[in-house]
Amino acid sequence: MPLEIAGTIDDQNYPMNEPIIALVLPEATGGISPISYTLAPALPAGLNFDSSTRTLSGTPTVVTSPTAYTYKVTDADGAADSLLFSIEVSAPVSIGGGVLPENFAVLGNYPNPFQGFTQVAFDLPWPAQVKIEVMDVTGRQVLTVPRNTMQAGWD
Repeated sequence: MPLEIAGTIDDQNYPMNEPIIALVLPEATGGISPISYTLAPALPAGLNFDSSTRTLSGTPTVVTSPTAYTYKVTDADGAADSLLFSIEVSAPVSIGGGVLPENFAVLGNYPNPFQGFTQVAFDLPWPAQVKIEVMDVTGRQVLTVPRNTMQAGWD
């Protein structure tokens, strides 16, 4: 059976200085053991890739433009497969034109529907503790992002 990566990876966008939700990259199928996993080029400061668990995690500490990454799997015979995706680290919530929003507003998430990754945009008129809960279509809670203090600003 040929070596293949079983899945895809969406492009990633993370806010600077905020812990990311750990992302487990897809596993390889087929091929001859042992199979190794690599991610190149080097990740932005504060992010880590654990090849033994295929997990991207950490807290990015620098702003970056979208950068292309290659996630590669290689088996014992040298057979390989790879996926391309990008990672961007954006500045934290900004204050548009020096004026804060007048009301709290949740602007929705993108993409919607999503699988594995989504971005939630909201406006904060003053600094606040924010806790995000994600529900599935039946109303069942599937993810909780721990409470985090955020500065006032636009999305």
